[in-house]
Amino acid sequence: MRIEAVVFDCDGVLADTAACWQLALDDAASVVGLRLRTAQREALRGAAVTSGAHAIAAWTAAADRIPELERAIHASLMASLRHGPLEPLAGIPELLATLAAGGIPLAVASNAPVAFLDGVLERIGVHHRFTAVVSAETAGRPKPAPDPYRAACEALGADPARSVAVEDSEVGVRSARAAGLGVIGIGPDLRPDHPALLVHARSAADPRIAALLLQ
Repeated sequence: MRIEAVVFDCDGVLADTAACWQLALDDAASVVGLRLRTAQREALRGAAVTSGAHAIAAWTAAADRIPELERAIHASLMASLRHGPLEPLAGIPELLATLAAGGIPLAVASNAPVAFLDGVLERIGVHHRFTAVVSAETAGRPKPAPDPYRAACEALGADPARSVAVEDSEVGVRSARAAGLGVIGIGPDLRPDHPALLVHARSAADPRIAALLLQ
C-alpha cells in the first residue's frame, strides 16, 4: 500500500517535552492546593490543557476554577519553551528529511496548545517539514478522540486508511486508530507487543520506520 501521509505526534515523538508538561501540570495543581501523585501524573500523560485542567479540578472539587487551571498550564508551558533547552529526539531530522525526499506529505497532530506546538517545532528546527500542524485546541476534541488526526489528514487531502501516525502514548494510539490510521509506536511507554501497532521502535532512528513508510 502506498502511504498517502504520515502524521506525527509532537510531545515525546518529535521533542522531549515531558519535563515541560510535568512542571505545567504540577504548577496548575498547586493553584488548588494539590500535589500530584505518581498515579495522577500517569493519568495525565498525553492530556491536553483542557483535559488536564478538568482532571485536576475533579480531583479537588474545584470545577469553578477550570479556566484558572487552564491559564496556569498554558503559562507554565510557554515559560518552559522560552527558558528551557529543547532538541529534536534521536533520528527525527533524518527521518523527516528522508520522508520529504520520498514525496510523502507530513503533518503534526498534537494535544499541545497552538502557541506551544508552533514554538517547539520552530525551536527544534523542523516546522518547515510539515504541510499541516494541527492542535487539539483548534481541531475539536483532544486525543484520545480522533479529531486531531482526522483534521490533519483532511488538511493533507489524505485518506486516513492510507495514512500512518507516529505516536508514543496510549492516548495517542487510541486517537489515531479511532481516526482510521495505522500507527507506529516509539519509545518506552508503549509495549513492544502492543496489538494496535504496525511496528514498535525505541526511537525514530530505527531503520524499520523509514522502510515501512517508503515501501
